[in-house]
Amino acid sequence: MNQKITLNKSNFLFLLESLSKINDTAILNIKDGGIYFISNSEDASLILWGRTEIDFDEDKVLNIPSVSKLSSALKMCDGSDDIVLTLNNNNLEYRGKQIKFKYHLYEDGLIAKTKMSLEKIKSISYDIDFNVPKSFIKHLLKTNSAFSDTNKLYIYTKDGELYWNLQDKKSANSDVLSITSGSVDFELDDFIINLDNLRLLTFTENSDFNFKINTKIGVANINLNFEKVYLNYIISSLVK
Repeated sequence: MNQKITLNKSNFLFLLESLSKINDTAILNIKDGGIYFISNSEDASLILWGRTEIDFDEDKVLNIPSVSKLSSALKMCDGSDDIVLTLNNNNLEYRGKQIKFKYHLYEDGLIAKTKMSLEKIKSISYDIDFNVPKSFIKHLLKTNSAFSDTNKLYIYTKDGELYWNLQDKKSANSDVLSITSGSVDFELDDFIINLDNLRLLTFTENSDFNFKINTKIGVANINLNFEKVYLNYIISSLVK
């Protein structure tokens, strides 16, 4: 086969490292000038769809047995811009001036596909849309580790303010910490997120998070763009 794939090293590494937080095995799809994946957390309460651009004309599927291992190999590649990988029958090969490696791929069918399709992800509509600073989410996670003994986060509105409560309403003796992220022009009943899912988000230096919520089916959509990498997290609300 011996086909050449040209990709931006930093963008592809960012994509892989974001994916490795969710799942270390992955199916990477090459189509329409991009490479993308759909993966989910172990309990399927979080789904991540990621995409970046590559220079390759054909549709291909790459079955990656260890995302972190591939990421480690790519970090050793020469230079920091575009790199060229050779796609052989069952492996990806890199031949640089100082580093050479051959990374073997799985055959089709060995990695379970995520039940959520890209078409289904794109078809979901959202009735609530707002932005949250990255610094606020990081502060929330840090506060939780110091104050609260629960992983439940209740997001709701009251008197025109958006509140984020760390507590467990099913426990009579649960500590409660309430933080507001400011005034909003919508109303929202309790939307409950497992904080472990927020910890799986990728944080960049200058990006805020765009939150969208479908209150009918109980899912949140969190978008993050980094250079030419697009990440789309879908988090299911916990049962009250």
